[in-house]
Amino acid sequence: MTSIKDVSEIRAYQHALTLYPEVIYLVSLIPESYRKQRDQLLNSSVAIAPLVAEGFAKKRNIAEIKRFFEMAMAESDELVTHLRMVKSLAPLCRRVDPSYCDHLVGGYKQVSKELNNLIKSWNKYQY
Repeated sequence: MTSIKDVSEIRAYQHALTLYPEVIYLVSLIPESYRKQRDQLLNSSVAIAPLVAEGFAKKRNIAEIKRFFEMAMAESDELVTHLRMVKSLAPLCRRVDPSYCDHLVGGYKQVSKELNNLIKSWNKYQY
C-alpha cells in the first residue's frame, strides 16, 4: 500500500501549482477588454490546488475527499475550455500565442487525468 503523508506528494497538486504561474503569464497577455476571459482563467486556475489540499485534509472521509478531488477536476476541465476559448481569440489578441494555450491545455488535461486516477484508486493509499 502506498503512503501519502502530505498533500505536496500528490502529483495533481504539484502539477497544478507548476501550471498556475503560466496561467498568470497568459492572462497578462490578454487585453483588459477581455476581462471575463481573464477572470475565468484566474478563478479556475487558482481553485485547483486548494481544492486538492482541502480534500486531502478530509482524508479519513472517503466521500468527502473524492468530492473535493472531483471539484478540483471540474475546475481543471473548465480551465481547458477557457484556454481553448482564449486560443480562439488569438487572431484578435496578437500577444496570445496559440501554441502556449495548447501547452496549457495539455497540462490541465494531465491534471484532470491525475485527479481522476486518484479518485478511482484512493482506497489503496495510507495516510
